[in-house]
Amino acid sequence: MVEPDVFNVPQNFGQKLIRDELDRLQNLITEAVEHSATEHLIEALRAKGYTVTPPTTTEGTEL
Repeated sequence: MVEPDVFNVPQNFGQKLIRDELDRLQNLITEAVEHSATEHLIEALRAKGYTVTPPTTTEGTEL
């Protein structure tokens, strides 16, 4: 009887999954930091008396 070759995966398969997940997390962190910095800038400008319209995404939703 021939066993199915279910373990025939590339040697670096797990490393690629981890690398992809780390890239995804890094992008999320970068986005969060940029959003936070934008919020702080808007608050600081408003505190100085400037009228600030929050930026929007390409979908038109407020950041």
